[in-house]
Amino acid sequence: ILSYGRLQKQAGKLGHSLDPSQTPDEFAAEFQTKLDPFAERTWLAEKVEAIRPAINSLTQLFAAQQYGREKQNLNQLGSKLWRKMQRPLRLLRLAKRWHQDQSD
Repeated sequence: ILSYGRLQKQAGKLGHSLDPSQTPDEFAAEFQTKLDPFAERTWLAEKVEAIRPAINSLTQLFAAQQYGREKQNLNQLGSKLWRKMQRPLRLLRLAKRWHQDQSD
């Protein structure tokens, strides 16, 4: 699922270092904890909480496609989930960048 790779790339841009030995579930759980500081900001909390289920769903789709017995094409559903997350993740990246600029 291409969208899972996009999610990993965005996670990296938000400061989540990618460990190739992680399982998809481990990646999702760790990335969720990396989102916690964003959720503490009132104006970002709604965005973070909105993407959490999509992160878990996309991770489950990826695992089902990679490790499941049935090799069905789940790219279309993965793309739909990605579209739900794309803007909020971009906003989180901008917020991170703005916060870093303010700290300098």
